[in-house]
Amino acid sequence: EKPAPIHDPKAKKTPTSNKKDLGPKVTPTKTQDGKPLTKVEGDIPDLSFLGEYVGGEITKEDIESAAKELKCEPGLIYAIARQESAHSSFIKIGNRTVPTILYERHQFSRRTNHAYDKIYPDISGSPYKRARKNKKGEWREIKTGEVVSLNDIYGPSGVAQYRRLAKAYQLNQNAALMACSWGKFQIMGFNYKAANFKNVKDFVKAMSKGDAEHMKAFLKFAKTNKTLLSGLRNKDYEKIAEGHNGENWRTINPEYASNLKKFYSEYSSKK
Repeated sequence: EKPAPIHDPKAKKTPTSNKKDLGPKVTPTKTQDGKPLTKVEGDIPDLSFLGEYVGGEITKEDIESAAKELKCEPGLIYAIARQESAHSSFIKIGNRTVPTILYERHQFSRRTNHAYDKIYPDISGSPYKRARKNKKGEWREIKTGEVVSLNDIYGPSGVAQYRRLAKAYQLNQNAALMACSWGKFQIMGFNYKAANFKNVKDFVKAMSKGDAEHMKAFLKFAKTNKTLLSGLRNKDYEKIAEGHNGENWRTINPEYASNLKKFYSEYSSKK
C-alpha cells in the first residue's frame, strides 16, 4: 500500500493560475551602449528550460529515511519543508505543473554585474524593500518603519514569479536560474553544486520532476552545509535557520526559528 502524503490532503491541492494566453512578446532592441538585446514583455514565454513533472509527494517514510541518513530527528526535516513551501511545492501554469519558485532580483543583479539594473529594474537591482516581520506579524521597512507586503519585497507569488524569471532568462540564462529558490526546500539555484549537480540547468530540470528530487537535493545540500547539519543534529532551531538562510536570517524573518519549532511539534502530533 502506498504511504499517505505527510500533508493534509485538503491543503495540498495545487494552485492554478488564471492565465490562458501564455504567449511571449519578444522585441529586439539594444542596450544603452548599443549591444543587441532581446526584450521580453507580457505573459510567460517558453518554459522549456524546465523538466517534465512526474509527480509523487514526500511521505512520512521518506522523511524518516532522510532523517536517518542525516542523523537527526525527522520532525526537523518536515519543519523546514513546511516553513519553506507550506502545503505545495508545485503550482500549475496553464496545463503545466511547475515547481514553486521565488525570484530574487538582487541575486540576478549580482550575477550579471548589475548590467540590467537601469533598463530592467523590475528584474535586476537591489531588493525592492528591506523589511522585517514584527511580533504582530507585520512586515515593516527597516529604514522607515512603513508597513509593506511580501509583494513589495519579492513581488507577487505564483505565476508572477515565473514571468520575472522568464524575462531574466532571456538576458542571462544561468544567472536567472541561480537567482531563484526552488521547490519544497526552496534551495537557491546558485547552490546547485552543493546539491550535487554539475550545473544549474541540470539542477532545475531535476527540481521540475517532483518532491523526491527535492529531497535528494536537500540531503546533499545539508551534508555539505556544516551549520545546517550541526543545527539538525543538535536540534538547534537558530542554527538550522542560519544554515538554510544565511547569518542574516533574522533580518528577513525573525520568526523562522520559532516557526521551525512549531512545525516540529506539528509533525510529532501526527504520530
